[in-house]
Amino acid sequence: MNSFVREKVIDFLSTFVFLIALSISIFLLQQNGFKIDIITILDLIIITLATFRVIRMLMYEKIFGIIRYFINSRGEKLFFNSVGNLVKCPWCTGVWAALFIFDLHYLLPYGIYLNYLLAISGVASVMVVAVNNLNYKSDILKKERTQE
Repeated sequence: MNSFVREKVIDFLSTFVFLIALSISIFLLQQNGFKIDIITILDLIIITLATFRVIRMLMYEKIFGIIRYFINSRGEKLFFNSVGNLVKCPWCTGVWAALFIFDLHYLLPYGIYLNYLLAISGVASVMVVAVNNLNYKSDILKKERTQE
Protein backbone atom coordinates (compact mmCIF):
# COMPACT_ATOMS: atom_id res chain seq x y z
CA MET A 1 0.00 0.00 0.00
CA ASN A 2 1.49 3.35 -0.99
CA SER A 3 2.06 6.04 1.64
CA PHE A 4 -0.81 8.29 0.48
CA VAL A 5 -3.39 5.51 0.73
CA ARG A 6 -1.95 4.34 4.02
CA GLU A 7 -2.18 7.86 5.45
CA LYS A 8 -5.82 8.15 4.36
CA VAL A 9 -6.64 4.78 5.93
CA ILE A 10 -5.00 5.92 9.17
CA ASP A 11 -6.96 9.20 9.06
CA PHE A 12 -10.20 7.31 8.54
CA LEU A 13 -9.48 4.88 11.36
CA SER A 14 -8.50 7.72 13.70
CA THR A 15 -11.73 9.54 12.92
CA PHE A 16 -13.70 6.34 13.44
CA VAL A 17 -12.06 5.73 16.83
CA PHE A 18 -12.73 9.33 17.85
CA LEU A 19 -16.40 9.01 16.90
CA ILE A 20 -16.64 5.85 19.00
CA ALA A 21 -15.01 7.66 21.95
CA LEU A 22 -17.37 10.60 21.47
CA SER A 23 -20.37 8.27 21.36
CA ILE A 24 -19.27 6.56 24.57
CA SER A 25 -18.77 9.96 26.16
CA ILE A 26 -22.25 11.14 25.17
CA PHE A 27 -23.77 7.90 26.43
CA LEU A 28 -22.00 8.18 29.80
CA LEU A 29 -22.95 11.84 30.14
CA GLN A 30 -26.60 11.03 29.44
CA GLN A 31 -26.51 8.16 31.95
CA ASN A 32 -25.27 10.61 34.58
CA GLY A 33 -28.07 13.07 33.83
CA PHE A 34 -25.91 15.68 32.11
CA LYS A 35 -27.79 18.51 30.43
CA ILE A 36 -25.97 20.89 28.09
CA ASP A 37 -27.59 23.94 29.71
CA ILE A 38 -25.72 23.36 32.98
CA ILE A 39 -22.45 24.48 31.36
CA THR A 40 -21.56 27.89 32.76
CA ILE A 41 -19.19 30.46 31.31
CA LEU A 42 -16.77 29.68 34.14
CA ASP A 43 -16.91 25.97 33.28
CA LEU A 44 -16.22 26.77 29.65
CA ILE A 45 -13.23 28.95 30.57
CA ILE A 46 -11.82 26.30 32.93
CA ILE A 47 -12.28 23.51 30.36
CA THR A 48 -10.68 25.65 27.64
CA LEU A 49 -7.66 26.58 29.75
CA ALA A 50 -7.23 23.00 30.98
CA THR A 51 -7.39 21.75 27.38
CA PHE A 52 -4.77 24.31 26.37
CA ARG A 53 -2.51 23.06 29.16
CA VAL A 54 -2.90 19.41 28.18
CA ILE A 55 -2.12 20.23 24.53
CA ARG A 56 1.04 22.09 25.58
CA MET A 57 2.15 19.22 27.81
CA LEU A 58 1.54 16.52 25.21
CA MET A 59 3.05 18.34 22.26
CA TYR A 60 5.87 20.52 23.52
CA GLU A 61 7.00 19.89 27.07
CA LYS A 62 9.90 17.74 28.22
CA ILE A 63 7.77 15.64 30.56
CA PHE A 64 6.09 13.90 27.61
CA GLY A 65 9.17 13.97 25.36
CA ILE A 66 10.00 10.33 26.02
CA ILE A 67 6.46 9.30 25.09
CA ARG A 68 6.60 11.37 21.87
CA TYR A 69 9.95 9.79 21.02
CA PHE A 70 8.63 6.27 21.71
CA ILE A 71 5.54 6.86 19.52
CA ASN A 72 7.44 8.51 16.66
CA SER A 73 10.20 5.89 16.65
CA ARG A 74 7.61 3.18 15.93
CA GLY A 75 5.85 5.10 13.17
CA GLU A 76 5.80 2.23 10.68
CA LYS A 77 3.17 0.38 12.70
CA LEU A 78 -0.40 1.48 11.98
CA PHE A 79 -1.36 2.32 15.57
CA PHE A 80 1.83 4.26 16.32
CA ASN A 81 1.64 6.04 12.98
CA SER A 82 -1.86 7.24 13.85
CA VAL A 83 -0.90 8.33 17.37
CA GLY A 84 2.28 9.89 15.99
CA ASN A 85 0.24 12.03 13.63
CA LEU A 86 -1.93 12.99 16.56
CA VAL A 87 0.94 14.30 18.69
CA LYS A 88 2.35 16.28 15.75
CA CYS A 89 -0.86 18.24 15.15
CA PRO A 90 -2.11 20.69 17.81
CA TRP A 91 -5.59 20.75 16.28
CA CYS A 92 -5.88 16.97 16.36
CA THR A 93 -4.49 16.76 19.85
CA GLY A 94 -6.83 19.56 20.90
CA VAL A 95 -9.97 17.67 19.88
CA TRP A 96 -8.93 14.58 21.83
CA ALA A 97 -7.76 16.66 24.81
CA ALA A 98 -11.02 18.62 24.85
CA LEU A 99 -13.03 15.39 24.91
CA PHE A 100 -10.89 14.04 27.75
CA ILE A 101 -11.04 17.28 29.79
CA PHE A 102 -14.79 17.69 29.23
CA ASP A 103 -15.41 14.13 30.42
CA LEU A 104 -13.06 14.62 33.33
CA HIS A 105 -14.98 17.76 34.30
CA TYR A 106 -18.46 16.25 34.18
CA LEU A 107 -18.03 12.51 34.72
CA LEU A 108 -15.53 12.18 37.56
CA PRO A 109 -16.51 13.46 40.99
CA TYR A 110 -13.21 15.27 41.59
CA GLY A 111 -12.20 15.82 37.97
CA ILE A 112 -13.13 19.48 38.21
CA TYR A 113 -10.29 20.00 40.70
CA LEU A 114 -7.74 18.60 38.26
CA ASN A 115 -9.18 20.85 35.56
CA TYR A 116 -8.83 23.89 37.84
CA LEU A 117 -5.22 22.91 38.49
CA LEU A 118 -4.56 22.50 34.77
CA ALA A 119 -6.31 25.81 34.00
CA ILE A 120 -4.29 27.69 36.60
CA SER A 121 -1.04 26.20 35.33
CA GLY A 122 -2.11 27.07 31.77
CA VAL A 123 -2.57 30.72 32.67
CA ALA A 124 0.71 30.65 34.60
CA SER A 125 2.57 29.19 31.60
CA VAL A 126 1.25 31.97 29.37
CA MET A 127 2.36 34.51 31.96
CA VAL A 128 5.85 32.96 32.12
CA VAL A 129 6.20 33.09 28.34
CA ALA A 130 4.96 36.71 28.26
CA VAL A 131 7.36 37.81 31.01
CA ASN A 132 10.26 35.96 29.37
CA ASN A 133 9.51 37.70 26.07
CA LEU A 134 9.37 41.08 27.80
CA ASN A 135 12.68 40.39 29.54
CA TYR A 136 14.24 39.26 26.26
CA LYS A 137 13.07 42.41 24.47
CA SER A 138 14.23 44.54 27.39
CA ASP A 139 17.68 42.94 27.27
CA ILE A 140 17.91 43.64 23.51
CA LEU A 141 16.96 47.28 24.05
CA LYS A 142 19.57 47.63 26.83
CA LYS A 143 22.27 46.18 24.57
CA GLU A 144 21.28 48.52 21.75
CA ARG A 145 21.45 51.56 24.09
CA THR A 146 24.87 50.61 25.45
CA GLN A 147 26.26 50.12 21.94
CA GLU A 148 25.24 53.61 20.83
